[in-house]
Amino acid sequence: MVSRVILSCAAAMGIAILNGVVLTSYIRKLERAGLDPREAATRAAEMRPQPAMMTALGFLPMALSASAGPEVQRPPATVVIGGLISATLLTLVILPAIDPFVSRPRLPFGGNGADAAPGRIPGRSAARTREGQDV
Repeated sequence: MVSRVILSCAAAMGIAILNGVVLTSYIRKLERAGLDPREAATRAAEMRPQPAMMTALGFLPMALSASAGPEVQRPPATVVIGGLISATLLTLVILPAIDPFVSRPRLPFGGNGADAAPGRIPGRSAARTREGQDV
């Protein structure tokens, strides 16, 4: 019984992490489209509740079943439902709140890219050419 509950906790954590990764990638997509980081995080959090909650509610029939046999499924389903609902709330409230503060554009080798032309790699010299092409 305890091993099933532990396995259910691991499954709920995996799904919660996946939800956070999907939300973060959607925030980055909105930022690349030109939105302010705070606005992107807010819009992403507004778009994700339904898919995240549907994942948690998919386990509801297992938790509420009263026929013979679900005594084995009920404890893990309850753990997964509780974990996913709380993780979804945390993902949709905490992650968008802290994301604008921790997501800063980072360029390799500490360059800020201010002197780079569009389409060029910062730090590369234009003098380094081979047959007129940048290398």
